[in-house]
Amino acid sequence: MAWRSMVLSLLLLLLPPPPLLLLGSPLTLSTWSNLPSEPSPGSRCGPGEYPSARHCCQRCPPGYYVEEPCSSPHTRSECVACDAGTYTGHANGLRSCLLCTTCRQDQEMVRDCTPTRDRQCQCKPGEFYCASGRCPETCYRCTRCPAGKVVLQACNATADTQCGPADPGAESRHRHMWAAGWLFSSVLGALVLLYAWKPEDGGGRCCLPAGHVSTGRPYRRESLVPGSSG
Repeated sequence: MAWRSMVLSLLLLLLPPPPLLLLGSPLTLSTWSNLPSEPSPGSRCGPGEYPSARHCCQRCPPGYYVEEPCSSPHTRSECVACDAGTYTGHANGLRSCLLCTTCRQDQEMVRDCTPTRDRQCQCKPGEFYCASGRCPETCYRCTRCPAGKVVLQACNATADTQCGPADPGAESRHRHMWAAGWLFSSVLGALVLLYAWKPEDGGGRCCLPAGHVSTGRPYRRESLVPGSSG
C-alpha cells in the first residue's frame, strides 16, 4: 500500500493544477513568465526625452545639464546651467557640461565659448590647417607660387595656395596654332611648285610671253620665235 501512495503523489505533482472557478468563470493562476514585462525605457522615450532608470525624462535645454533625473515618467529633470568654460550645444540628458576647446599656439580664436556653443579656432593669417592622411593635424605656412605661375586659389584657414600657369590654355593654343601654320605653309608651297613647274618637252602652259593668246593647244618654244613656221 505504501508504493500506491507514492505513485498517486507523483501523479498529482506531474498533472497541471485544475482551474479555479470564480463566479462561474475559469481563473488561471499567473506566473512571472506570463506577466506583462515593462518595455525598455529607450524604446518608449519620445522626441526630446532620454532614458533614466525605469522611465523617460525630458531633456535639459542647451546650456544646461541634468543635476537630478526626473522622479516620474515623461517629466522634466532638474537642470542646472553650465559653468564658465563649459557648454552643451543641444538639448541633452548629460550629467555634466562639455569642456570648451582651447586654441593652440599656432591658432587664433574666431568665436569665444558660450554656454550653448563651443569655442572656434583657426590657423593664423598666412597659414592653413591640414588634417589629411599626408600631414598631421597642425597649421602650415601657405605656399608661394614660383615664377611663371599665378595664384589660382588663395590660401585660407583650411586649404593651401593653388598655383598654375598664367593661362592654362595658352600652351595648348600655341601648339594648335603652330600645327595650323605648318600645314598652311606646306599646302601653299605645294601649290606654288605645281604652278611654276615647266616640262622640258614643251607640254606645259606656264610662263606665256606677253600678248600671246592661248589657243588651248600645246605649243613648242620655237613656234614663239618670229619668222618661224608652224
